[in-house]
Amino acid sequence: MKSLYLSLCSVLLGLSILSSASMAQEITQIGYTQIGKASYYSDDRNGAITQSGEKYDPNVLEAAHARIAFNSLVKITNLENGKQTIVRINDRPLIGKDRIIDMTRAAADALGMTDKKTVIEVKIELIQLGVPRNNAKEIVADAYRRVATKPIEDAEEITKEEEISAKYEGGAKNKTSESENKNTSTVANNKNEKNKVADSKKKTVENPKGVLSGTSNPNTKSRNKDKVNFEPVNTYTSEGDKVKLDGFGVQVASYDDINKALKEVPNIEKLKMGQVYIQAGWANGKKMYRILVGNFKTKEIAQKTSDKINKYNYKSFPKKHFD
Repeated sequence: MKSLYLSLCSVLLGLSILSSASMAQEITQIGYTQIGKASYYSDDRNGAITQSGEKYDPNVLEAAHARIAFNSLVKITNLENGKQTIVRINDRPLIGKDRIIDMTRAAADALGMTDKKTVIEVKIELIQLGVPRNNAKEIVADAYRRVATKPIEDAEEITKEEEISAKYEGGAKNKTSESENKNTSTVANNKNEKNKVADSKKKTVENPKGVLSGTSNPNTKSRNKDKVNFEPVNTYTSEGDKVKLDGFGVQVASYDDINKALKEVPNIEKLKMGQVYIQAGWANGKKMYRILVGNFKTKEIAQKTSDKINKYNYKSFPKKHFD
């Protein structure tokens, strides 16, 4: 009997501690930041009930924090590689853990964590309050576009034109004294070269490995996109230039209204996943305007980019460009 009494007391004490932690003053200050260790949930939690009462889902961008209010959006930056994601707080971590945040596997994947690297150093920032799960996906995606920065892994995809341009804008700071003492005539030539690079960059992009280049219609000059009809069955740049592509793109969204499609294009361009195109076609007798990213040699290469895009709450998939 005494043993049963002691066991009951232990349980009550544990619940009391847990309750005290839960009732500690919640953090609701937008802009609140914290630096510390982060990890992700074990795989056996699928379907478990979180402290907020929701079922745990490893495929959703959610996390546990000791004090940040439930239904808050938090930006997480992996300080080891610069990658970022945004999660929604819907759980509390176990007492005694030395980590500031635990996240789902989906969030861990977005930050570049691996099975061999289960604990990383991160910076978290509270960016939004009061986001329920039922409409979190759209809000999280919008928040990412507003506050997240370009992941470090995309740096290797800098185009040749950008490398050249960077040199003229101070990127090559370690030049010899000879290059630093160029005469005014050479400087003038450099400015002309810079202008040429800028002009060529508007017309074409030298794509990374696995990406094909599109061919612009020689009879189509650069035009204001508001004056373009975007007629089926054709593919256009976001500026309205008709192009011929023969590879695979990644369809990110589609609309039956060209104005809605054009409004979404800047959001997709912010992801820095590749050239954005508008494919005008037909579906069920109606005009459809599909937003595609990139022009890849194979469907498999396109799928890799699609997987990256889908981490930002899109439902993209590879799609063949019009021949």
